[in-house]
Amino acid sequence: NLVCALPRRFGFMNGLVELFLDSNVLEVLPPSFSRLASLRRLSLARNKLYAVDDFMVELRNLEYLDLEGNQLSGLPDAVGQMRCRTM
Repeated sequence: NLVCALPRRFGFMNGLVELFLDSNVLEVLPPSFSRLASLRRLSLARNKLYAVDDFMVELRNLEYLDLEGNQLSGLPDAVGQMRCRTM
């Protein structure tokens, strides 16, 4: 896959429960991502993400998050407040 960006309106997919965007070239996530309230499993492994914004904490139903293999230099403090069972 070579997805390099997600549309701004991506966050309006309210019923989305699982999202796997592994092995792409994503560098940032749109702020509308925080509206994916039903999301339980999110995998963004092996992309080119260099930052994860605080809005990730708003994904209250998220149980699984995979950020392995990105270019992250750290995670925001808010990530520690997430209820994820697996990261």
